[in-house]
Amino acid sequence: MAYKSGFIFATALVLVGFFTQRHQQDSLYFQVKDFPELMDLVQKAYVDEVDLNDMMGGAFQGALENVDPGASYIPNGVPASNLADKVFKRYGIFLTKRESYGFIAAVMPGSPAEQAGFQPGEILTRVGPLTTRTSSNYQVREWLIKATEPIDCTVFTAQEEKEIMLKPGAWTRLPNASSALEGDTLFIQLPIFTGDLATWLPAELKRFPQAQKIVLDLRHNCLGQPEALQVLADLFFKSGPIGSIQGPHQSMTMAVQKDGAFADFPLVVWVNASTSGSAEAFACLAKRQKRALLLGENTLGLPNFYELIPLKSQGYLELSTRAYHILGDPIGNKGVTVDRILRQTDRAAVLAELGS
Repeated sequence: MAYKSGFIFATALVLVGFFTQRHQQDSLYFQVKDFPELMDLVQKAYVDEVDLNDMMGGAFQGALENVDPGASYIPNGVPASNLADKVFKRYGIFLTKRESYGFIAAVMPGSPAEQAGFQPGEILTRVGPLTTRTSSNYQVREWLIKATEPIDCTVFTAQEEKEIMLKPGAWTRLPNASSALEGDTLFIQLPIFTGDLATWLPAELKRFPQAQKIVLDLRHNCLGQPEALQVLADLFFKSGPIGSIQGPHQSMTMAVQKDGAFADFPLVVWVNASTSGSAEAFACLAKRQKRALLLGENTLGLPNFYELIPLKSQGYLELSTRAYHILGDPIGNKGVTVDRILRQTDRAAVLAELGS
């Protein structure tokens, strides 16, 4: 559903004021009383015909984005599902919102998104007929899923605004996991965390007793769950707290119960701008604990955990309800700064960097 910007502006102003500009109970009461009158006046006095459904949807969405740019109001009648995963599987791109615009959080190698020219960290301002400033995350993802023809998109970078044609197509994600010994350095490539990580990774590490250092390659790993963070920490860290996942109504404390089997092993963590989720949380932990050398590119800051919450109207609210806190502090949009920038993508470059 496309919302008219004039309606969004008028109604969002009232609700933004409701949530952020007034804190006295009486003031809030009178602003709420004004809202029905404002809607009635706009419907009667606005120069064009007004659709109240569009107006209300825009008001809800505008108020939500003032609190959480990635939040979405999904009206009754619109099927709700995890479209982020569907968009990722179809295009190899992970989309969120920052500063009210679409934000490209990750792009997978060999995917339609990479072939089109998308880069992590770019601002996505338009997808087909939708402007991301006035469309919810859910609307943009829904459009991408339904599209059967190439989609004309507009992307803004630090240098320029560019038009990109995104074509739906099949692509093969990187292998689940692999390992290779280069001299005395063991490379463990983990572009995705799978359910057998807790058994596969320890067995693979023990298979190379001659290794003197480990390079954990977490580039392009962006959708991992908290369980993966716990598995990695249990292997590579000494006992103690590592962080938590916190929300207003639920929280989960995470800790290493006993020293990991490889807690004293020299460790390198290789990340890039598409490293997010639990992989980015692990990189943040390694950085703050000074446990590993971080190579590659700075990460972009992982998005929070989003949930689809059913409404009494049969609609849904998509809202961030929990966030990683590593050693007491959130990661948020700050990302993780690597110790050494490494633009090259081959293992030889890593070995050369480690030898320098």
